[in-house]
Amino acid sequence: MEFAPSVRKILDRRGRPWSWPRHRPGCDLSRAELAASGRLSYKGFLGPLATGRATLRDRRGPSLVLRWPVEVHPYAGIYINRGEAYGHQQWAVEPTNARVDGLAELDGDKSPLHWLAPGETREWFVTARVA
Repeated sequence: MEFAPSVRKILDRRGRPWSWPRHRPGCDLSRAELAASGRLSYKGFLGPLATGRATLRDRRGPSLVLRWPVEVHPYAGIYINRGEAYGHQQWAVEPTNARVDGLAELDGDKSPLHWLAPGETREWFVTARVA
């Protein structure tokens, strides 16, 4: 998983900064390697980002490039699960407008939230390209 070279920190769900992508020796979040951290899953937030782009590369060659409007979603939620949820393996990049996993975590958050008025709609996009 690649983001702009300027990304150096990721905030965990409690707002504590971890180094991106290598939190500690043997723990490379960009490669979904959590073994050295002693954890089976991790949720963190990158941002605010200068560009809404993430690249997921397969070591065999193909890659998936995700793009989104960073002015709408300046953060990326990163979720890595290495078997904690019923033995399943998951990896997600989630463009978001806040550094929270749910509304219950908003206490004191300074992220640029966009509340919708009754009946209001907004549209945004994520493009995915296989390269």
